[in-house]
Amino acid sequence: MRKLICCTLLLLGCVLWHLPAQSQEKTVSGVVSGDDSLPLPGVTVNVKGTKKSTLTNADGRFSLAASRGDVLQLSYVGFATQELKVGDNDVLSIILQRGNAGSLEDVVVVGYGTQRKANLTGAVSTVDVNRTFGSKPLNDPAKALQGITPGLNIQFGNGGLTAGASINIRGIGSINGSSRPLILVDNVETTDLSIINPNDIESISVLKDAASTSIYGARAAFGVVLIKTKSGKKNQKMTVQYNNYFSANKATSLPDFADPVAELQGLNEAGLRSGTSSPETFGMNLVKLRNGIINWKQKYAGKNGNEMVKGEDWDIDATDGRAYFFKVWDPKKEMLNKYTFSQQHNINIQGGSDKISYYLSGGYSYDGGMFKLNPDRVNKYNFTVGL
Repeated sequence: MRKLICCTLLLLGCVLWHLPAQSQEKTVSGVVSGDDSLPLPGVTVNVKGTKKSTLTNADGRFSLAASRGDVLQLSYVGFATQELKVGDNDVLSIILQRGNAGSLEDVVVVGYGTQRKANLTGAVSTVDVNRTFGSKPLNDPAKALQGITPGLNIQFGNGGLTAGASINIRGIGSINGSSRPLILVDNVETTDLSIINPNDIESISVLKDAASTSIYGARAAFGVVLIKTKSGKKNQKMTVQYNNYFSANKATSLPDFADPVAELQGLNEAGLRSGTSSPETFGMNLVKLRNGIINWKQKYAGKNGNEMVKGEDWDIDATDGRAYFFKVWDPKKEMLNKYTFSQQHNINIQGGSDKISYYLSGGYSYDGGMFKLNPDRVNKYNFTVGL
């Protein structure tokens, strides 16, 4: 019995002797610096194969619980990753060496690439191109985008067909400088959207906040409008498409003009109340002009057509020597067309093989203006080739 107990105790001692020493943790601290001997803050220090991790402070110092035999892994952007085995020394001094260009593989460039919308930070709106352009007989993309995207403000200073649009995103922007957003068509900057054929547009995205400057630079401080045109697809049979539309346009609201007799009477009374006994407009006496119009309506209205007959439709007053025109015209009828006409024709060919893809398109559009005198007529031709 005594021999059995001694053997058991001896065996237990052997087991205790061979227990791994690394099971006993200790605090390992150190200083991390670069090859220029300057401390590196923010270096990641972790025990390889575990979840134990820490960062160096502003002085490059760190402290971490580890066991003898563990491997410390140190990593920092721009420097080569370094591994160090924990020994008996509790205080370490580590120098990281700068990495080569291969370390830049950790950087992902997304400025001219694609990204899932769920993973995207920042305010971005996408435009439903088919609904925006497919249902509107408009040859100018800027006019079709009005009121489509929240925060995208598009205004026209006048109704001219060639009038440029004022575009801004989310308010006024800069007081002294331009607040116009950066507009890119297939990554090429443009300042005039009207030159683009709406039929060639595949997608439109609007970047609304200043975060876009981190991708496109200072010119994108007031947002970015990204337009991508259509392109061919590989392994696709050649397809030919043709579409057109014709439209007639009419003004929905035109100004009404007051009766000149009542208007002149009001101007005359306002002049009398202001203390002017003989009020004048452009040097003409309002009372003489009013009486001449009344006389024209009673005797000569509808008599001479579009001609102006002296003594009836107009006359020169003998007292002041000024010409007075009595004939009343309808400005809307004489100056504006009742209808204007527009049309657009587009044809495109697209397809591709295993190695190449192609897209060819041609477009023609015409817009007629509202004015009868020197009317606006805009003919636009677009040709697009993508290979």
